[in-house]
Amino acid sequence: MSDRVDANIETNVSAHAYRTDAAALAPTLRRVRAWRDRMSQPERDDWAAFLAAQVPSNRVAYGIFDEAFREALPGARVLDFGAGRCALAAIMAMHDARVLAVDISESTEAIAAHLAGELGLEDRLEGRSGDVRHLDLEAETFDFVIGGNVLHHLVQELEAEILELFARILKPTGRCRFVEPCENWALLDALKDRCFPEKEPHPERPNDTDHYRSVGERYFRSVSIEPYGSLERLARLVPGGPANGPLRARLLEAERVLPRAIHHRLAGSQRIEYRDPRRS
Repeated sequence: MSDRVDANIETNVSAHAYRTDAAALAPTLRRVRAWRDRMSQPERDDWAAFLAAQVPSNRVAYGIFDEAFREALPGARVLDFGAGRCALAAIMAMHDARVLAVDISESTEAIAAHLAGELGLEDRLEGRSGDVRHLDLEAETFDFVIGGNVLHHLVQELEAEILELFARILKPTGRCRFVEPCENWALLDALKDRCFPEKEPHPERPNDTDHYRSVGERYFRSVSIEPYGSLERLARLVPGGPANGPLRARLLEAERVLPRAIHHRLAGSQRIEYRDPRRS
């Protein structure tokens, strides 16, 4: 293992030292229970607004949980990579998926166990702490690998090694689905970093669409990437906008009519899907 990879892992471990007491996990439980309440109202048709209002990481829920993905979850085996406080993992388990939440944090097992106990998901939600490369995961056992804002925290050599692992543990019909920052215009991204700096450290590395396409094609035969969030960025300039689901949803819909070149340069996030894994 290179010194760069060692240092990257140590940095990520230090940055993800989550508390596991009930008070610290109460916001996560509220978020998951709000999702459960929304699931009990199938007659409502405002899923886009609901997804766009999810916090933290509003764009992650919107990018991952489209209708087709939710419909594919019952019975699926899912690896949630970089699960953090396990909210998305618990939500997928509520959709009847069998979820393994993995994070470099030493708190992951305790957090997943707490959420599973509170939500009655003991048979569908499991947490594992540590480096995903060392967890002895069986080949061709997962239907999905998902991750929200996690790949850009990895140095490139570690990212490539982990994607190679994912290609091995996915079933032949399985797929990876990630949401990552979209940095297709250096000037805009430098301005964003100055005005809205990330709270967690990440290495200097490319996060443009071409990079994620190139690295994905090494390990998967099918790569699709959808940048989004070009107009939705404006919501944070409006009082209450970051939590205004209907506004964010309208902006996300409106940006679909922008010329592709402009939209891709302005997009703040990108949904990345890798299919048809290459077997080494």
